[in-house]
Amino acid sequence: MEKKYEGSPFVTPEWTKSSIVLNTGDTIVGEKIKYNGYLDEVIWLNPSNFKRFKLDKANIAEFWIQPEGDQSIHYKQIFVPIASDNQKIFLETTYEGNLALYIYRKIKRTGMVIKRDNDILYELEILTPKDIYLFKLPDGRWMEMHKLRMRYFLKYFPEHKKAIVQLAKKNHLDFSSEDQCIELIQLIDQEIFTAH
Repeated sequence: MEKKYEGSPFVTPEWTKSSIVLNTGDTIVGEKIKYNGYLDEVIWLNPSNFKRFKLDKANIAEFWIQPEGDQSIHYKQIFVPIASDNQKIFLETTYEGNLALYIYRKIKRTGMVIKRDNDILYELEILTPKDIYLFKLPDGRWMEMHKLRMRYFLKYFPEHKKAIVQLAKKNHLDFSSEDQCIELIQLIDQEIFTAH
């Protein structure tokens, strides 16, 4: 029986065209998939019978999904030493350089609810999206944020604090906005951590 949820275990609501790169280097293009952020799994929709199949996570190196009207989103399976279960997880790859920013589009179970349908009681898990921002620092350390905060970020770069703040002001970028933070991380990497 398919599990019932209040909320969705999937990061994107629709089935999206994809490119999947296997550990062997082979690429599979055009298949419709969804990323399950609750189980950290990739689900494939068989076009001939519309059955869903969980793809073998161990064989996937990375994948791209192309939601309607949006630019493609890149996920990589990465070992994150600070992850709670100390294993590889699929992370949205927003920027990679000497400084890198990944987003774990985690879907968390936040409770249970009981619903009645035709005198049958159902137990539903309440699922809520919870983005976790993971920064890989130039020295190889990892930093995790559940909410984007410039003050917390700057603690890791005391010697570059002034330059980072000036860079954000000069470019009118707000660290607490996801899109602007990605832009700022790219600038910080290029201006401060990449030798010219």
